Formats: sequence, structure tokens, C-alpha cells
Amino acid sequence: MIISGITLENLDKIDLSQLRDPNFFSKVEDFVYGLDAEGSPDNARVVFLSLTDLISKADDNRETLAKKYFPILCALRLIGLSSVSDQEKESFISQNLTVLLNQDYADLKYWLNFLFVSYGYDEELSKNLQNLFISAISQSNSRIGDKDMRISTGLVKPFVKNWIYDYNGSSLTYQSKKTVADETSYTNQSPNAKLLSKLERITLLKLLRLYDWLRFDAVKPKLEVEEPALPAEILITSVNYPPVAPGVAAKPVPAKPVSDFDKKLAGVAASTAHGQDLEVIRKQMEPKQANPAPSLRTFEKTAPPLAPAEIRREVGTQELQAHQETVRPVFKPAPVAPAPRPIAPKPAASIYPSSLPTPPPPVRRLDETPYQLGGEAKIGLHSLDKINVIEDLKKVDVSVLREGPVDVQTQALRSKILNLANANKILPYYTVNAFEQSPLFNAYLEIGSAIIADNSSDRKAAFKVAAAKVGSQLTFQEFEAIADLKKEIERL
Repeated sequence: MIISGITLENLDKIDLSQLRDPNFFSKVEDFVYGLDAEGSPDNARVVFLSLTDLISKADDNRETLAKKYFPILCALRLIGLSSVSDQEKESFISQNLTVLLNQDYADLKYWLNFLFVSYGYDEELSKNLQNLFISAISQSNSRIGDKDMRISTGLVKPFVKNWIYDYNGSSLTYQSKKTVADETSYTNQSPNAKLLSKLERITLLKLLRLYDWLRFDAVKPKLEVEEPALPAEILITSVNYPPVAPGVAAKPVPAKPVSDFDKKLAGVAASTAHGQDLEVIRKQMEPKQANPAPSLRTFEKTAPPLAPAEIRREVGTQELQAHQETVRPVFKPAPVAPAPRPIAPKPAASIYPSSLPTPPPPVRRLDETPYQLGGEAKIGLHSLDKINVIEDLKKVDVSVLREGPVDVQTQALRSKILNLANANKILPYYTVNAFEQSPLFNAYLEIGSAIIADNSSDRKAAFKVAAAKVGSQLTFQEFEAIADLKKEIERL
């Protein structure tokens, strides 16, 4: 049966003759790329078990077949790592570390981080995972290189655990928390790393970046939640008693003196029946006044009689005229007709009319730097570590390729493009489209267009002419690396 495309439904229909077919191998690769993009560990585990079972049934050339599919099987096992025990996780990573670093089907760092995210960055579980992965790397007997390396204890085999030992004790990486510069410096300048080939140094750089990420950045710090303060209106204020020295008894508060009236009131209340009103008792106990004050009505106003001369003076004196107060009228202003409503002018065609101030320029992030592209100033991101959202892919510039070996940087950039698509649950087409708007990709396109226009048979010479013509900063090696990257991301 001819299978045009592999699916979970037709896995059981694949036979050994198809596995030996070189054309069918590319179909298996495409299928694994799809599983990595979907982020489905369960499906990856099913495919892993199916392929291993099928390969184990081969009678002839089993070793050749297993060696051919081994990177794919490692990628499938890595994607489905969440479904195995911690002991299996540690053993698998330790034994296959260099293969996991060099296979292109699934990003090792992404799927290790997937486990931290799956546990919700729980403090205890994340710490256990971190120690487990660091231990798997520090004790790995996977090889990087063929020549013996010299460490403080003497000549040893180039195992991963010995590279980690030499890296931690190197004077080139003296800082407790390593940086990209420390990792690159050790890879290019340490005596042992100089014995490696170019591809082996790339593998070593991948290892050191994974190792430092696990030590310093994999576990997210727990956020401390501050308890909200109580509103002022519900706070209960207490009486401030004077402080009492330890060992000294507090002085008793003197009792309030009781008056004679209160004593009598208490005696009467005790002798009366329960329930009698205390106000009635109080009125009964009030002392009676011996001579009550007479009412004002009992007093009569008496005055001595006037003399005849005083009577004549009172009658003859003319009384003054009463004061006449002039009442001023209240002023009322005349009614004013309401002003007509102003007619709003027609909006200008531009969003920002000339009468208004121009909008402020966008705020530049601290990790963005100016970048010159063909005489035009642009803003670019200079580090892969700063790419966190899809919009950041539009700002990638040439300095990203110069953080380390070009091949390593382009593969890391490819992983970023794929991981952002997975994280946002969108097709890789959209993240690839964002990257193709970046200054780095535009510089590649400008040079490529100039090379095509030159129509020269010598590609390297045509590149020099084109780069000088457009004023690009790209080197020929960087241009070729982006061309290879373009072919890879077109398949996503």
C-alpha cells in the first residue's frame, strides 16, 4: 500500500519496505515536524512506540535502519518526555545528549521548558526538575570531539561531564551567572575547545547555553503577594494604657467617690420591688424645698407717683418722628438671547491635523538599537534572548547572527520562529511572515535582488558588488546562512 502522507490512522499500515525507501524518510521527517509544531506529547509517544516496534522486527540491516531513524526517535521521545518517570527522563537525556542537541526535529530547550510550564512553575516540582536535568548533563558520558582534553586532574576523555567541569573552572568564565559572551569566549578561546572542529564547537556552545539556562533561568522566581492593608474605617482602635514595667504590679485605679444621694438611691432600689422605674424613685428621693419660689405672675410692678411738673413735661414734649427706611428696588437685568451653537468644522483628511501637535514617537525598548539598512535608519533587536513576542521578529537585525557561530544563531532563530507559533497556537506562516519584515531579512533581500540583477556566474564576487552597491553590513557567510534558513522556514 502506497502512503502519500503519514497520519496517526495509517501508522499500522507502514511496513519495513517503506521505511527503507529514501523518499519515504522525508515523509517521516515532515510528520515529526508537524508533531513538534502541534505540541502533542501523547501522539509523539504513540509514533515512537510504533516506529521502534517496526524497526525491531527487521531481520536484515537492522543496525543501519536504526542508525538512520535514531535522531527521529530521539526527537519523538523528547516530545513525549512528560509521560515517563523522572528516572527515565534523566537517563534518556544523559545518554543521548549530543544527539538531542544536533537533531533538527525538536528543540531540546523548548521541550524541557515545556515540562516546567506543565507543572505551573510549582516551587518544589520545578526545583526537582532543575536538579534532575542539571545532574543528567553533569554526569553525561556523551562525547563532543575525539581528542583527549586536559583538565585540572589530567588527561580525560572528551565526555560532556568533563566539558562541564572545565567550563566551570575556566578563568574565561569567572562570573557566577554566565552570559552569552562567557559561553562564546570559552567556546572560541579555551585550549580544549580549540582542538574541536567547527561543528563540534557549535555542539559545545549549544550545550553550554542549555546548561546555563537550566541553572539560572529555567525556574521562575515565586512572586511574593503582599497582603492588602485593612481600610482605615474598619480598624479598631484600642485604649492606650500606660506601660507597666515587668515585675511591677499595676497600681489599682481608685474607685469613684459615691455621694450621699447615690447611697440613698441604692438603698431604696434594693428595698423596692423589681421592675419599678428608677426615674420615679429618683424623683421621690429628691429633697423638697422649704420655700418654693413664687411664680412670676404673683409679682406686681409698683412705682412712685409722678410730680405735677413731671407730668406736664411728659405731656408737652413732642415725640420724634419714626424712622422711615427707603426700600431700594431689586435690579433685574434684561433677558439676553442665547448665543447660537457653534458649527463644528469639517474634520481634516489627516488623522493628525496641522493645528494639533504631532503624536509622540514610539517608546524605544532598552534592548532595541538603531540599525542602518540601505541608508535608512531602523530599530532592531540585537539579541535572540530578547525575542519574546511575534512583533519582536520584525526587529531582528544582523547583530543577532554575531552573538555566536552563524550556523548556531540561524538554527536558534528558526527555533524561535517555531516556538512562538506553538506558544500562540497559530500556524508558523504568521511568525515566518513577521520575520520576513525584519531588517535582517530585508538586508538579505536587497543583496539577493542586486545579485540577480548582476547576473554573474561567480556568486561570491557578485555578492561583494551587490553588498557595496546597497551599503549592506552582511558578510558572505551571513548571507549564505540566511539563504539556508529561508529554505528551512519555508517548510514550516
